[in-house]
Amino acid sequence: MAEVPDIALMPPEQVEQLAQMALGGDLGFNLGPWLLGVIFDAIAFGIMIQQYQTWWTYSKDSERRLMSWLTHYINLNQIGWTAYIIFFGMHYFVYNFGRFSVFLDVKLAMIFPTWGWTVSGPIKFFYIERTWKLNGKNIFLGILLCCLNVAECGMCIYLTWKFSTLSSGLEAAACILSFAFEPSNESN
Repeated sequence: MAEVPDIALMPPEQVEQLAQMALGGDLGFNLGPWLLGVIFDAIAFGIMIQQYQTWWTYSKDSERRLMSWLTHYINLNQIGWTAYIIFFGMHYFVYNFGRFSVFLDVKLAMIFPTWGWTVSGPIKFFYIERTWKLNGKNIFLGILLCCLNVAECGMCIYLTWKFSTLSSGLEAAACILSFAFEPSNESN
């Protein structure tokens, strides 16, 4: 694979040209998902707020204390997530409109895997408990599912750390491609 240039050593004009070459070929394909992600998250946030209001009105008093706290936690976490997504979208599509180089910056996007797990992980533990009970409190199944959920958390933290060591999104793409497609150096 070709060596990925370190954009930290380049002048801003050269970084902009490099980013435009990488992303400008098909704007709908390369930049559309970023914009659609912001829009769909805002729609999902509206649905979640409506569900939370319905839960608050009809189910809050009869809910187990742990589930009640989990519901509040998930709701507050999602409020923060949506605020960050809106900030993310404003940064990319409003304040830096017309600049391609902002899409190479991984510093704003690196938190997504770990923050996503802070929402999905507790929900998965809830469903793991339900699965464990529905399967006759099968200890092997419970431990296996808990280990998988904790392993996912570890991988999310690793990805966040790995992103923090990169200087651009081009390096991230190169890391993924080299990991997935390069043959190993082992001789058989």
